[in-house]
Amino acid sequence: MVKALLWKEWRENRLLLGLGILFLCAFRLLPFLTDFKDMGLVSLFMFLVCGIFSVLIGATGFSQEIDRNTLSFIASKPVSRSMLWIAKVASNLFLIGILFVVAILLSIEHLEKLNLLKGEFRLCLVLWTFSLAFLFYAFSFLISTLI
Repeated sequence: MVKALLWKEWRENRLLLGLGILFLCAFRLLPFLTDFKDMGLVSLFMFLVCGIFSVLIGATGFSQEIDRNTLSFIASKPVSRSMLWIAKVASNLFLIGILFVVAILLSIEHLEKLNLLKGEFRLCLVLWTFSLAFLFYAFSFLISTLI
């Protein structure tokens, strides 16, 4: 049953993930299409886009189930509410992780030019941005659960 819940979450949020990846690719192509040449700033905007999309993914958490009247149907299945919550959070964090991996792969060359990927700062930058996006996600998921 948990596998079905994870698949359902993937199916519902894959369009949002695709839009996030599309935005990241658009930011990557921005300097080639315009006169804007500051790739370091573009790379940092990519991580901001990841934060914004983590808020969007979190905000649609349980509110989407309530709007579609599917929460009562899912709750009637032989799965506990805590397992439902864990499956929803795990699948959403997986989507946010994919978005971050894409953002890192698209911006790694330019972050190296800015000397932001030297030594301990590399791990600190990745952990800080992911933890900030997780904080955004957790806050919006909390609001989605309460409303």
